[in-house]
Amino acid sequence: MQSILVIHGTKGSPEINWFPWLRDSKTLSEFKIQIPQMPTPVNQNSLSWLSEIKNKNILINENTTLIGHSCGATFLLHLLEQYKVKKAIFVAPVTGIINIPEYDELNKSFYDHDFDWKKIKDNVGDINILHGDNDPYVPLLHAMFLHQNIGGDLIIIPNGGHLNGEFGYTEFPLLIDLILSKNSAHSRASAV
Repeated sequence: MQSILVIHGTKGSPEINWFPWLRDSKTLSEFKIQIPQMPTPVNQNSLSWLSEIKNKNILINENTTLIGHSCGATFLLHLLEQYKVKKAIFVAPVTGIINIPEYDELNKSFYDHDFDWKKIKDNVGDINILHGDNDPYVPLLHAMFLHQNIGGDLIIIPNGGHLNGEFGYTEFPLLIDLILSKNSAHSRASAV
């Protein structure tokens, strides 16, 4: 069975942004969609989040599409060091400090890690990185850094902000297009 795992960001929940819309999408009815509540802000760190995935018996395999938002996108890198998946979609990823002290402290264990970039690339078939060109919280350089290290398709969204509910993203049709797409540039490049 095909599955989708969505990971929210710092101080987030499965009930905000575009997450409920995606979960309830009739277009994705053949997918098992999982959007777990991760520990945040109390006990938020990459190890507690990995434990949460294991403790909740979250399905992750070669038929899984991973989607993460903000710090949740950064967490996908930790999952990709351990699991092989079909696709990974990084939405407004955090790859370093953002100069918001409270969030920098909560996010630090997610990006302050010696990632095995080769293993991450080998463990995913299709990569998309989405970022707003005017994100007031996470600079575009974060997405560019991630793209430089793992490749895939970098999609810069005009006036997208942080690609969350605050910027009107209570629905996100592009995500469904990417989930259902079988022929991204990354897939074609991998097949050559």
